[in-house]
Amino acid sequence: MTREDAHIAAAEIQTDEFTPRGAVMDHAKKYEFTGETRPHLGRTLHRIRALVSFGDIAAGDVGGWIEDEKNLSHCGNAWVFGNARVYGDAQVFGNAWVCGDARVYGDAWV
Repeated sequence: MTREDAHIAAAEIQTDEFTPRGAVMDHAKKYEFTGETRPHLGRTLHRIRALVSFGDIAAGDVGGWIEDEKNLSHCGNAWVFGNARVYGDAQVFGNAWVCGDARVYGDAWV
């Protein structure tokens, strides 16, 4: 594979993972909402739980808080931990981790 082919392949992978503005493509789900919610700045955030093991995450691990599935990709090893919150049009994808008391919001892509 040439370097140019590798760049094209990488671009295709990113395109398959997320489309602009966070529309999730048809991939197997890696997490679900636990049913636990919390209000945050007029929004409702949902606690997540891993459905399958991936990266350092084990099936059943409870994660952080997201407003909508568009905020966290079901592809790759991306995860939101603990008290971290992702909301609005923000997107977490690839191998990104959001943890601690981090807040990712607005149009941010991590």
